[in-house]
Amino acid sequence: MTQIQNPFLIKPTNKKFIALKGQTNGYLQIAPAEFTDNFNNLNPQIFLIAQTWAQELEQLGAKKVYWITLSEIVTHLHIHVFPRWSDQEVKGLDLFALREECLWPWNENTNKALNAWADKNQIAVF
Repeated sequence: MTQIQNPFLIKPTNKKFIALKGQTNGYLQIAPAEFTDNFNNLNPQIFLIAQTWAQELEQLGAKKVYWITLSEIVTHLHIHVFPRWSDQEVKGLDLFALREECLWPWNENTNKALNAWADKNQIAVF
């Protein structure tokens, strides 16, 4: 089996959390900056951070915001937060499967909200 490099640990940061920005408007993967592969060692603040990003997405007009955690290919625990916008008919896991297709690119308002959210919560965004 091919070893996958942990994308959350590629760039060093002094912040507690990292958000990896996907191709789809508003889609983030959020993880602690220090490796953890089980919930016993997970900083519970990550759930509040994910919640506040979901709230930002709703304020921007997301019709639905989904959260999932799989952590199979990259064992570093992380949360996928991805919105469904009103112009998207694809829902749920089908929408998640399209997350890197760049069918719905990031827009200026979402980028602005991302930067404010990251600054407020001391999150490194890559």
